[in-house]
Amino acid sequence: MFEKKPSNRPFYAKIEYRAVQALVEQKLAEGYSKQLIYDELKDAGRVTMSYSSFCGYIRGKGDR
Repeated sequence: MFEKKPSNRPFYAKIEYRAVQALVEQKLAEGYSKQLIYDELKDAGRVTMSYSSFCGYIRGKGDR
């Protein structure tokens, strides 16, 4: 009845994270919280992924 639509942007969250990975690692080393970093990136339009995905990439060093 209902067909699953293919994603328009597969693996887009990973691409977004890789683009800001160096900045995220620098901010974490400076003592910023993951939530603050995510909020700044989200407000600037640099990431569109969920916070959960963002944290997953941080834990996995860029891989999930």
